[in-house]
Amino acid sequence: MGKRAKMLVATIVVALVVTGGALAYRSYLGDIIFTESSGHVASTYAQVRKTFRIFTRRNWALLESWEDVLDYSSRLGDFDRAWDEVKKQQDSWGYADFYLFNQEHDMIAVSGKTTRSTGMGKAFSALFQDGETVLTSYESSVGHRRVVFAEPLKTPIVANGVTYTGIAVTYDDSAVEALASTSLFDGNSDCYVVDSKGDVVIPLQDRTELTGHIVNLNTYLEKHAEFTRGTLDDFKEHIKDERSGAQTMRYDGRDYYLVYHAAGIEDWSVVGVVAADAVDAGMSDAAQVTILVLLVLCAAVAALIVAALVNYEHGKIRLHEHKLEAKERERQMAERQKELTSKLFSGMGKVVDRFAVCDLVSDTYEYFEHQLDELAYSATGSYQRLIDQIADRFLPLSQGETLKMNQLLNAERLRDTIKDMDDIQKIEYCGRTENVYRIMNVVPVSFDAEGKVRTVMFITQDIAQRVELENMANTDGLTGLFNERCFAAMLERKEQRHEPFMLFYIDLDKFKPVNDTYGHNAGDKLLRAVGKRLQRVVRADDYAFRIGGDEFTVLVSSAASDLQAQRVLERIQEALFEPFVIDEHVIEIGASCGFAHYPCEGSAEEVRILADQRMYECKERNHAER
Repeated sequence: MGKRAKMLVATIVVALVVTGGALAYRSYLGDIIFTESSGHVASTYAQVRKTFRIFTRRNWALLESWEDVLDYSSRLGDFDRAWDEVKKQQDSWGYADFYLFNQEHDMIAVSGKTTRSTGMGKAFSALFQDGETVLTSYESSVGHRRVVFAEPLKTPIVANGVTYTGIAVTYDDSAVEALASTSLFDGNSDCYVVDSKGDVVIPLQDRTELTGHIVNLNTYLEKHAEFTRGTLDDFKEHIKDERSGAQTMRYDGRDYYLVYHAAGIEDWSVVGVVAADAVDAGMSDAAQVTILVLLVLCAAVAALIVAALVNYEHGKIRLHEHKLEAKERERQMAERQKELTSKLFSGMGKVVDRFAVCDLVSDTYEYFEHQLDELAYSATGSYQRLIDQIADRFLPLSQGETLKMNQLLNAERLRDTIKDMDDIQKIEYCGRTENVYRIMNVVPVSFDAEGKVRTVMFITQDIAQRVELENMANTDGLTGLFNERCFAAMLERKEQRHEPFMLFYIDLDKFKPVNDTYGHNAGDKLLRAVGKRLQRVVRADDYAFRIGGDEFTVLVSSAASDLQAQRVLERIQEALFEPFVIDEHVIEIGASCGFAHYPCEGSAEEVRILADQRMYECKERNHAER
């Protein structure tokens, strides 16, 4: 074989090797692009999932809170006042409307308009059929899609003669779209919440060529999309099993990334569809340039082996440039992630008044307040310093009243007690010196490699209105003492906790002649004076109640002997036998008293009856002595 033939054969062999290498390299670059780009898209929608879960949990908590407020108001006959408060919260919540409804589809909106539900009829029917909460979407009468949160009422509420058994709040799709933060992809993305069958529960965003109303995403993709990595069956199986994943597909001549995460709510998954050229345009350009260089190299090698060696060195230079470009892409991705976090926090700020994101490991936090001129705490700083400041200002009302706020929020305690994403801790607290009442929800955000919570979010909610209504419901309007309703609840709570107590029944003597002689206005003033004296007699941990016209009770929160009880009785009688000065009239009344012990003298109800009987026996003795 001549030299020329050998050169030709060698050239052909080298060309084939180089061509094969070019094709293999193209496949390798494709894998790198897919891994990096799909990972970026997947992390983006993982944040969307977290934000969506926080959004849903907040709305369930808000519905529960307002259900309690409306229930108290309805029973107090002051429903309109509480309804007006709900309306005032519309701007801070950002909701479209708030409803009470029943099985007959009777509905009252926050505006006060009463009607019969149309678009939400399916959601309401599902709620009453299953007796559970409902989160879905519907097409409103004006053509806008809305998301609806609905749940059955624990206690029916009567308003304007109509009995309502359900409560709901709705959001326009624009308010929910803010959660997706898909503006990072310049509008080249869709986001859907689907169930295990592929049915679209909530379309968070639909801005790509995948336009129109999609009822079932599986069916839509089967008809219109061609999968290039993975299969449609893989996607169906993964969302059915609530697994995460990433695939690629081609739709209408354009490539897309398809990513999905289990939402952690029902059997739902958050599905994102992002145009590939919006994610990896830079990486694809680099890949095309690299392939072009290799093809040129192949042609050069076919002509001259020496040229191939030269071009090989050129390939090494391009590989180095590719590494530099990869580092630059990593930097850009980090900047995008930072921008995403900022947008997510901005979206949260539109939904809640204040929240803090805390890293329990690094001892750092970021604090945000919505529509407030001056922050209550520094925007960033030490987590330990933050909880010390909270403990200086507030006292816990629930979740371990014996503990202080800094003990409840201790980083190691939270890392030991929070086990998964659904383990949300709720702490009710009030101000030490301020008239402030709030609920803090401690929501897990991320966990470390050991499975311990690393990042948590503090989300606070004002409950001053609820506390005010509770006080109104439990207080006697004339004397300022606790009322009969509160008295019954206190007996029940003491019995449930097996806490011993002494119960004193008190009936005023010679009260009727005061009303007959000086008038009912003087009688009311006398009752107020009696209430003040009883408040002075009882200790800080004891309770005084007005349960009737001139009937009172005192509950002493401790076990005691008959001798100790007799001393308390004497203090009560001494206070009430001392003359009263009412409208310049000196009035002497006195009181008949009886007492009993729990649990040594029976159940709470038996002790109540026994103390009442002994009070009447005392009253009969007083009459006989006169």
